[in-house]
Amino acid sequence: MPYIQLLQLLFLTLASSWTLSFEDNGITGYTRHVDHSKYLEYRLEMTCKGTVKEALDAITDINNYEKLYPFLGKIELLSEPHPTEFDVLLVIKTPFPAKNRIGVYSNHIKLISPDEARIAITQKSELIPDSKYVNIEECYGSWDIKAVDQNQVRIVHQFFADPGGSIPAWIINAFALKHPKNTFKTLKKQLQK
Repeated sequence: MPYIQLLQLLFLTLASSWTLSFEDNGITGYTRHVDHSKYLEYRLEMTCKGTVKEALDAITDINNYEKLYPFLGKIELLSEPHPTEFDVLLVIKTPFPAKNRIGVYSNHIKLISPDEARIAITQKSELIPDSKYVNIEECYGSWDIKAVDQNQVRIVHQFFADPGGSIPAWIINAFALKHPKNTFKTLKKQLQK
């Protein structure tokens, strides 16, 4: 392999590598730079008590969103409940003086096997209504749930969002893992009941 191609490959590998941000009570958080953005992508992992079905039900239950995501100001299901997909409009509370953000997230659920499931998340910008909020520019992510044994699951959540507007990237990046970490703590408590 020519030297230049080797350097390019090394740069791309390093640019997409995850950096450990924290380890706390069985929850591990990572961030990484995204090539086309000034904002970080995050990834959280944990192994906890529960089954794939219990974890999947907790993550996809719209009625559970207020507990899992207390930073949301509005939650509205835009599509009829369906076993493999649903669209939800979310308003994300942002500290003053910044304006709240709004986005529509399309969730596609795939049961890979009785022991493994995946939720792929994409944005449906065309469904975002005109509002006083700032539109989230771009987002994508996933939840991966896999049984470790009969009583434990491994949960990995990865997400990237460009919040739009003019909040400096360093502020967004500094708090990239704050809310997701709390979501994981809540989810872990729910599954351990």
